[in-house]
Amino acid sequence: MLSNNNGEVMMFRALNKKIMVGLLLVTASPALLASEGRTTLQLEHNFKTTDRRHNDSVKLIHRMPSQWQFEVKFGASGGGGRNYDVAFDDMQGGSGGLVVQRNFKLDDVNTLTPQAEVSFGNSSVTYQGGARLSHRVNSDWSVYGRYRYEYRSRSNNDSYRSVRHNDSDIDTVYRSQSDTGRHRFDTGFSWRATSNLQLGYTLNVYLGENLNSSWNYTDNEFVPRGYAAFNGNRWDYANEFKLQYRMGQLSPYFEVHDVSVSGDSSSRQAQVKFGIKYQFD
Repeated sequence: MLSNNNGEVMMFRALNKKIMVGLLLVTASPALLASEGRTTLQLEHNFKTTDRRHNDSVKLIHRMPSQWQFEVKFGASGGGGRNYDVAFDDMQGGSGGLVVQRNFKLDDVNTLTPQAEVSFGNSSVTYQGGARLSHRVNSDWSVYGRYRYEYRSRSNNDSYRSVRHNDSDIDTVYRSQSDTGRHRFDTGFSWRATSNLQLGYTLNVYLGENLNSSWNYTDNEFVPRGYAAFNGNRWDYANEFKLQYRMGQLSPYFEVHDVSVSGDSSSRQAQVKFGIKYQFD
């Protein structure tokens, strides 16, 4: 529990992650646009009704004729501190990541897609690996199931805090946040209602755990911190509804997600997403 971490080292590591995100976007984006295949630019704005936070993201997706697919993404949020309900102003955060996957056609109707992803945030790095199995029912309907394991490594700056414990004159540094592992299961369907209109639904189920010990400091005591995803439990779920309309190279879409408010709360909230995709020739 005790540590002698240096604050300057923590700040350097946090800054280093932001630099890595920037370099990833700058170097990867021109390469994706120039390579052979199909490239899509995706812009998205979303907000949560209870958190009252607005977020924006940009994603560049490139699929090669060999069925390899690469995604580069970047996101930021509007408003700082208690400045709720702010969109496109006082932008903060800065997250990014890279996704690599490949489609393997098992037969005429089934496709297996292994996937690997790394995401960088202000206070953590997240690694994911898994696979998706898609089944085409007919020309209009398709269903899928997917499993992923997610490992989240928190920065020292976010993980550790210091207190004056038992009236000591020396600060006690302790871990307040754990690294976590999470099993992610999702399944859903897609329905092409018309030649241009597509509807979809996804059910997500999560089961997580702490991978190392952390503590809450309460009433001059260190209390072990447990993993909580929803209502104090290790598991959580989310429902996602999506509508997308294709207009040539443009495809605007609208999504509504049913998500939890916090790990210790039984309340749910809506996450609303508006976005548009542009497919380059």
